[in-house]
Amino acid sequence: MRRTRGLISLLPLVLLLGFIGISPAAADPLTWSAPSGLPSSASINAVSCPSENLCVAVGSRPGGSVILVSNAPADPASWTVALNAAGSGFSDVSCPTTNFCIAVRGIVVAVSNNPAAGTFTESTLDGQVGDKITCTSETLCVSNGYRNINWRNTYGVAPFTNSANWTAMPVPPSGSFNDITCVGAQCLAVSSYGIHGTASLAQGAAFTQARFPGDPAPWLQPAAISCVASTCMLVTDGSGFPNPPDGGLYVSTDRTTWTRSTLPDVALPAGLECAQSGGAVRCVTVTLADKGGFTNTVSIADTSVPGAINGTDWAVLPALFGTSTGGSDNIRAIGCASPYLCLAFAPNGRLSVGKAPVPDLGGNPTPTDPSTTPARTAVQVPKTRAVVSKQGKAIFAVNGNPGDTYAANLTARVPSSSVRSLSAKRVSLKLGSAKGTFDAAGKAKVTLKISKKGRTAVKRLGTVKATLKVTSSPRGGTPTSKQFAVTLKKR
Repeated sequence: MRRTRGLISLLPLVLLLGFIGISPAAADPLTWSAPSGLPSSASINAVSCPSENLCVAVGSRPGGSVILVSNAPADPASWTVALNAAGSGFSDVSCPTTNFCIAVRGIVVAVSNNPAAGTFTESTLDGQVGDKITCTSETLCVSNGYRNINWRNTYGVAPFTNSANWTAMPVPPSGSFNDITCVGAQCLAVSSYGIHGTASLAQGAAFTQARFPGDPAPWLQPAAISCVASTCMLVTDGSGFPNPPDGGLYVSTDRTTWTRSTLPDVALPAGLECAQSGGAVRCVTVTLADKGGFTNTVSIADTSVPGAINGTDWAVLPALFGTSTGGSDNIRAIGCASPYLCLAFAPNGRLSVGKAPVPDLGGNPTPTDPSTTPARTAVQVPKTRAVVSKQGKAIFAVNGNPGDTYAANLTARVPSSSVRSLSAKRVSLKLGSAKGTFDAAGKAKVTLKISKKGRTAVKRLGTVKATLKVTSSPRGGTPTSKQFAVTLKKR
């Protein structure tokens, strides 16, 4: 059996995924924070970040399952519990937009149409959804749900709480997918039998299969994959430790030709995540630190080079959670909200945040350089509860940057019965909006006139969980938005 080393060609996928290459700008390496604890002693299995202001992490806790939400993922202390449930733990989560997330664990799905507010609803289906899921929109997902030899992977369409809306993938691959990634509607998946691709994901669309590498090589089973517009990376299965010389991490900038990357001082990549924003890209991999010998010490490496095939393309931080000479340093899950913000989770309920300065592509001093520009403060809402007054108003104190203008929008999803609607079980409400300017101390009293339906819902329910979105705009600068989970209370 011949093993192909280095350059690998997958001709059956040439016609499937013809991405146009981009040349992203290089970025500084990530700087990782000291580990900090998570609420509920959560052991995180997966994380999804639809924006820099929202990440959702899922996993297990002592005695059950857990979903955590952060509206400020750059702050390790910002995570809150959205759902404590029974079961062995959620295995994966996908948030294609800030308005929708779905988490899976076997035959159970947890869905949210307002993840920033931490509102998730569990449903038990009549068959396996799987332990890996990716959604290209709020209405279409693909998972590795296995039910029988003719049903190895699954399509789901909204509403995802309906068992009938999960259907088998036609012409099933030889095995269930180990991982799935999509850029727009173009998707790649990996299994123990190779790489699978579809040019346009739709319910009923088949995935075309190709071996990886070109010749049969069962010890090189692709285990994880992550793609963005300018690059795609995958890691091979490391269960046959020590890893074969031609195993490890492979890179492709066209989705058809794969080149093995030489990682410095590491031999067995076990996790992978890529993110891209405009011309900037970041890929992060987790790998055993000691080459050629078994160890629990794990390092984390990142790159901003799309075709990162050389060891010098990677910046490596050994033993993120443990020590450089040994000790437990397992990293269970990694995720990136942007090329400048990534997260690493240890199985013992700890989190480390990786950050890099955002470059100014216009050649001006970067906002992160304190010698050239004053430090800007992230918008904050110190108190997230407000009483709806007799006049139907709710007031929130908001802190920002002096002189910035702000626009605040308050929304919620409530039971239809609370607003006398028969259209659905839950309905979305626009509760109110306000505009203004932060004063010289960077403070604002945001007064929102609550809509008639909003006042009705608060009166009937007593409390309403809502999302307050605040967009702050500096003079001549770029607006930034941040969402907060807030509560309205009846007077």
